[in-house]
Parts: sequence; structure tokens; C-alpha cells
Amino acid sequence: MKQVAGKLKLELAQFAESIPISIQEDNGSIEGIIHYNMEFVNNWLQSVGANINTSNLIPPIAIAKNMWVDEEVRNQGLGTDLINNFIGEASDMGAKCILLEADMGEDNAFNLVNWYSSFGFKTIGNGNQYPIMKMDLW
Repeated sequence: MKQVAGKLKLELAQFAESIPISIQEDNGSIEGIIHYNMEFVNNWLQSVGANINTSNLIPPIAIAKNMWVDEEVRNQGLGTDLINNFIGEASDMGAKCILLEADMGEDNAFNLVNWYSSFGFKTIGNGNQYPIMKMDLW
């Protein structure tokens, strides 16, 4: 069923400029959006204060935003499940890469940049406050 839903979203994408991704669990979630128009990607980068050359980025591009896991269930693998599901959904929908801001504003017991790197994300620049990371999907 998931593969059918991904194909339907991919077919609908040709008529849209952006499609949301939302993965919800009882104690956490991750939300993002797939952009088919570079103007939206550039606007997001500008909004986080990132001066990154986007000439080598090819849409569609997923942007992961608003990931959270309840404190009482952290370090039990839910964050890993959420990011893996987001990567899978973005890939199924045809995204060429995923961008995210490694928001380290919260006091985490681990290095968030290293954690994202363990999934294949690489730091490509900095925003106003936090690193901007990218994962190629193709």
C-alpha cells in the first residue's frame, strides 16, 4: 500500500509545486515538504540564513523540518525510525536529495550533526544559527 501511495503522490506532483510529507508516531513526528520549484528551496535557505550555491541541486528536493521525539522515549530508536521513514518517503516520491537544518537549539545528549551524518547527510554550509545538511538520494 505504501508503494501505491508513493506512486500516486509522485503522479500528483507533476501538477503541484510542493507536496508535504508528514510521518506521525505516538511519541514523535517529522514533517517536511518536497519542492519541485527551486524558488521555494532558495526561499527556505534564505529564511534560515544560509548562503549556499544551489546551482548543482536538481529538483525535486525534500526539506526535512520539525522533527521531535518526546523526552521520555528518547534513545530508544524512535528518531532513527522517523528519519529513516522520511528518507524512504522522500525517495519514493522522487526527491533527488534531502536538505535539513541541524537545529541544535535543544539540549541533546548527543551531537546532532554526527547523528544525521550517520544516515548519510553531509554539512554543506551554515545558516544563521545551525549547520545545513544534505543527503543525496540518487
